[in-house]
Amino acid sequence: LSGALSSTILRFRMIDPGVGWGVAGLGDFHDSFYFYLKFMEKHVTEVEVKAVLPTSGGCAVFLGNDEKVFVIYVDQAVGSAITMFIHQTPKPRPQTHDLFADVLTALGAHVERVVINEFHESVYYARLIVIAENELEEKKIVEIDARPSDSIALAVQQKAQIFVADHVWDE
Repeated sequence: LSGALSSTILRFRMIDPGVGWGVAGLGDFHDSFYFYLKFMEKHVTEVEVKAVLPTSGGCAVFLGNDEKVFVIYVDQAVGSAITMFIHQTPKPRPQTHDLFADVLTALGAHVERVVINEFHESVYYARLIVIAENELEEKKIVEIDARPSDSIALAVQQKAQIFVADHVWDE
């Protein structure tokens, strides 16, 4: 698939729990989540946080695998949160990422994965893939637009996978 099409596919939206997922211009898929997972296997690269280092303007988060590493610059607060989640540092009071994770848990949801899906004008963009399953509703998969810094923090906290779209990885 071309970069533009893969970018479109990475922007799934939940359109109706009974219908499933839709992709603009491609219609609905019967087992669209499985289509989504198959697509993800072929057009993204899994990465992990290799290091978080302080900088004069915040923190540098190094993401990569055995082949390559790249950096995303984040503010000091999120860089500290990522570092605390990596080292499982206890905190005296819940922070914003803890609050969001607690709300997800209370709703029967969790972060399934993060996809850093775009790089435009020196800015990275990401999507949180959240799965919710509770006694009131059947399983729902929701994609949320989020800053990569917050997405990375939540992924590390919840031990979720982090992916980078191949067209971003190749830049």
